[in-house]
Amino acid sequence: MIQAKEFIGQNVSGLLLRTIDTNDIAALIAVQKGRQQHDKIDPISTFEDIPTLDQVTWWVNHKIDSGGLDTVRVAEIDGVVAGYTWLEWWTEVDGVRLFLSQAALLPQWRNRGIGSAMLHWAETRLRMEAASQTETGPAFFGANATETEADDTRLLLDAGYVRTFSVLEMERDHLDNAVQTPLPDGLTLRPLQEEDFLYVGRSVTECYNESAFGVSPSADEEQRKIEWLKGFDPSICFVVWDGDEVAGQIICRIDKGRGEAAEVSVRAPWRRRGLAKALLTTAFCAFRERGLTVARLHTVAENRYGSVKLYQSAGFRIIKDHLRYRKPMHLGDSPASNG
Repeated sequence: MIQAKEFIGQNVSGLLLRTIDTNDIAALIAVQKGRQQHDKIDPISTFEDIPTLDQVTWWVNHKIDSGGLDTVRVAEIDGVVAGYTWLEWWTEVDGVRLFLSQAALLPQWRNRGIGSAMLHWAETRLRMEAASQTETGPAFFGANATETEADDTRLLLDAGYVRTFSVLEMERDHLDNAVQTPLPDGLTLRPLQEEDFLYVGRSVTECYNESAFGVSPSADEEQRKIEWLKGFDPSICFVVWDGDEVAGQIICRIDKGRGEAAEVSVRAPWRRRGLAKALLTTAFCAFRERGLTVARLHTVAENRYGSVKLYQSAGFRIIKDHLRYRKPMHLGDSPASNG
C-alpha cells in the first residue's frame, strides 16, 4: 500500500491508495455512476460507458486471477472509496511504447489533490514497468479525457501532457432515408460467415498496419481476431469480395438501442472506389430493418485516409471528441521531475 504522504507535494490527509479486492465491486460501480452527470457521460456512446455489475465483477476477478493487482489502485479517504486508477501498456506499430493510465474520481472529492496523487502513483508504477522491459523504443505516458471531462483535462495539462490525437464519435440518424450504394462491377457483398473469420481478421489487421497510433499485432493476432469476430451477429456484418480475396468489411452490433459500426475498413488495393460507402449503406439498411433509427461509430480525427470526411458524406455528424494525451517518459528522471 502507498500512502499519500509518499507523494511529493500531495500530502492529502487520510488518503490511502491500495489494491482492489472483490469487496470493492459495488464501490467501483458507485464511482462510475457518481461521475456520469458531472462528466456528461453519453449513455449510448460507442466509446465511453458506465460499466455494469457483470462487467466490473469480471474486471476485478480478471485482475486478481491474472496477477494484475499491481496495475490498479483504489483511492480511499478515511475508509471511503473516492475513486480508482488503472494501468495498461503496449507497443505501437512504429515502435513507440505507450504506458496508459486511466482514472475515475467522484466529483465531490476533486480539487483536493487526490487526482494528482493517483496520477503520480500511476507514473511511478509505469516508469518502473518501462525500465523493466527489454524493448528499447521511445516511451510515452498516455492518458485520456473527453471534451466534457474538464477536471481531467485540467489535471493532465497541468501535469505536462499534450493533446496528441482525437477519437471522434459520430452519429447518423434518419436511417429511414438510407439508400443502398452499389458496388463497382466485379465485386460482391455478402453477410459475414464463420468460414470467413480468418480472412476477415487478416484483412482488418492489414488495414491498420500503416495507421498512426495502432497497436503492434501480437503473435496470436489471428486467433484473437477470430475470437473478436465471434462476438458479433454475422447477419449484420458484411464483407466485400473480389473473387476469393477480401476487399473490405464492416463489423456491426446493436446495443443501447442504436446500431454501431464497430469496424469499417478497406484494404489498400480497393480504396477510393466507393466500397466503404457501400458497406455503410448496407449496414444502415440492416439497422433500419431491425427498427433502429440511429447509427454510431468512432474514428481517429487524424486518420490519413480521410475517414471523417467519408463518414460525413454518409450522413454522420461529430457528436463528441475523445482526446488522447501523451508526454515523453524520461527513464533517467526521478518521478517528481516528470510530473
